Amino acid sequence: MLVTLLLTIGCGDKEPDNQVPQVSIVSPNTEERFLDGNPIVFQAQLSDTETASEQLRFEWSLDGTQVCTNTEGNASGLVSCELTPSIGTHSVIIEVFDLDG
Repeated sequence: MLVTLLLTIGCGDKEPDNQVPQVSIVSPNTEERFLDGNPIVFQAQLSDTETASEQLRFEWSLDGTQVCTNTEGNASGLVSCELTPSIGTHSVIIEVFDLDG
C-alpha cells in the first residue's frame, strides 16, 4: 500500500509595505511514495527579511485539517511536522506568519 502526497506552501495575507515570509518544503519530495502506516516527517525552511526565524509562526494542515499546531520557528528556520496519513493522495500545506500577521 502506498501513500502519495501533494505538497503546497503559502504565506498569510500581509500589509502592502510588509515583506511576506518565505517558506519551502525541503522534505519529502513531491513525487515521493510511502508505505501505509509509516510516519512521514515533513520539513520546511522558513525565513523573513523583517522577522527573526524563531519569531515566525507556522501552521501545517493535512487535507484542510490543521495538524502540528502551536508551532513557532527556531533560529535555524528549519521546522518539521510528523504525520501518518491514510492511503491515498493528500494535500499538505504549511502557512507562515510573521509578527505583522
